[in-house]
Amino acid sequence: MHELRVLTGLHRGAALPLCGEQWWIGAAEDADLALFDPGIKDRHCQVIKTPQSWMVKALEGPLKDNEGQRCEQLNDLQPGTAFAVGHIWLSIVNAATPWPEDKSETSQTAESAPNPDAAPAAEQTDAGQQTAEKKPLPFWAKMAYLALILLLVIMLGSWILNTSIAASSAPTGPRKPPLISAGSTRQIISRMLLDRGLNKQISLTSDSQSLTLTGQVTDADAQRLQRMMKTFYRHYDVRLAIHNNVSAVSAQLPFNIVQITSGAHANIVTDRGQRMFIGDEVDQLRLVAINSDSIEFSGRENLKVKW
Repeated sequence: MHELRVLTGLHRGAALPLCGEQWWIGAAEDADLALFDPGIKDRHCQVIKTPQSWMVKALEGPLKDNEGQRCEQLNDLQPGTAFAVGHIWLSIVNAATPWPEDKSETSQTAESAPNPDAAPAAEQTDAGQQTAEKKPLPFWAKMAYLALILLLVIMLGSWILNTSIAASSAPTGPRKPPLISAGSTRQIISRMLLDRGLNKQISLTSDSQSLTLTGQVTDADAQRLQRMMKTFYRHYDVRLAIHNNVSAVSAQLPFNIVQITSGAHANIVTDRGQRMFIGDEVDQLRLVAINSDSIEFSGRENLKVKW
């Protein structure tokens, strides 16, 4: 199974499972993949499944290929090939393909070890050289040193002055929009959770001073939530305290699934030879749903297994 992933922008980390024949992308509320970044139109473009690959058609907004060239239509789009909707980059990949790890913004400092072989030259001189009296510098040499020091001070002061003037006259970059109220902050985070399919596992509570995220998710969804919060802080000046109390649980079944049947009589078969229909329970786990890309269990632990 393939999915359409958002690689950049406000919704970076969102993914749309490609089940069907065609999908709308844009800023409209009813779009299959809703993008609210600046410059995205309501019906920006359309993705269509072809027998061998995919096709992307520009509608109300600009479309670019993987080289950044503007075009009206992309034919024979292969998995893994990136394309841009406005300035937002997307890509169709296999759902099992792992997301690239965020690049670390920290740098390590190298510690310099002292050289045990280096010894001061004074220790290698004899006693007679250490006690030798130094001759005083002549007057002209002292004046030359004083003039040189004065010149260096003037040059340093001029450089500092020019640097401060250039810094004050340089244009400031675009500021991030501030988020002060709990209502606006909650609305944006709720939308980002919905885009990533995390809205059912994670709940939001807020007061006038803070907002708290709670719930239990798998390790993969916990990493997706972490990437989402990094994107959120990168795009907004957050003035409200946000507490992340979401915990990761190990989504592991006590048995292996060897067969999956969908339809009116959807069921699964375990490696123990047991056939489970919707509502059946094995090892305190009840089968509650068989979706197009996942299987859901409830009971001692709520599990969602991708397939």
